[in-house]
Amino acid sequence: MKQIILNIHYLDQQKAIEGIAKQLDAVGFQVVCDESILPLPSEIGQGTFRGINFPNGLGLFTLEATFKQPIKMVYKTEKVAPVRFFTCVKGKVIQQLPASESFYELNPVVGNICALPKNKIMELIFPADTLVRWVMLEIDRKDYYEKVKCDLKDMPDNLADILRDTKGDEQILRMGKYGIELGENAREIFSPRYEGVARKKFLESKTIEQMAIHIRHFQDVEDAYKGDFTLSEYDLAQIQQVTQIIVDDLQEVPTIPDMAKLVGLNESKLKRGFKLVYQFTIGKYIRKKRMEAARHLLLSNTMSIKEVAEEVGYSNASHFSNRFRNEYGVLPREIIKNGLHKVYTS
Repeated sequence: MKQIILNIHYLDQQKAIEGIAKQLDAVGFQVVCDESILPLPSEIGQGTFRGINFPNGLGLFTLEATFKQPIKMVYKTEKVAPVRFFTCVKGKVIQQLPASESFYELNPVVGNICALPKNKIMELIFPADTLVRWVMLEIDRKDYYEKVKCDLKDMPDNLADILRDTKGDEQILRMGKYGIELGENAREIFSPRYEGVARKKFLESKTIEQMAIHIRHFQDVEDAYKGDFTLSEYDLAQIQQVTQIIVDDLQEVPTIPDMAKLVGLNESKLKRGFKLVYQFTIGKYIRKKRMEAARHLLLSNTMSIKEVAEEVGYSNASHFSNRFRNEYGVLPREIIKNGLHKVYTS
């Protein structure tokens, strides 16, 4: 099946998507509150390219699409190449570096941080007949360095060195099983719940959060490798099963030893791997999910506080109320008494 090749030479997200529109002979390109939007022509597939520039050299590019034939996006710039953070939320994407004859498969459990020397080419290949949700953050190193140069001492050394490299001489490519948290945050970027300036601010906040998660996982993975601790694809799949076991029955969550037996991992690997993937201990994750479920039930305004507490696994309503206040800053009774459910759901 013949590929469609799209050449991208711009760091500016609007110019990049305008260039894609011209190469596809696409109509419908528009800019809404600084967000560039390009629906795919029906003969190419179904979906949308989106991109937006934020202050200090930060940009967001997203793609949600099913293509009728493979698409190859070829990135090359004569200027300093940006630092790019990739998250494949759904489907898969192949990253190729022709200069080194290397290629990598990016999927929903693999993250990637990439910065190439100037004039080097990077290719991204999106398969046909597969729904892909793709998030790419780009940092213009020259602009961004001025903002963060005082904070680089707190970043992982390899990443800090790349951000200092405003001439674009060095290369970094870090692949890793960066955890489910990246995907969960990235999925929110595709949410249609905001419009106008609210959407712009929402996208900016989620972009910064996504980059922060990447950086934190980068350090965690570096530390894990130093300690000779790695997770296989099987380990990741079993850890994901644990989250499902937890949310399936918040009233009677199994003990950690029992969960380890259910998913076929030893207890130590389960606890350490869970923390690496989700940035929470299993206990904190259980409390988080119980509070989220309790909040949802309280907002429905159909159950008493005692009933909500029991539904999410608390036999003591007073203990539940204190936990809820620690999480959300208000007691459950304040939501019911003051009609705060109306505020929370607006």
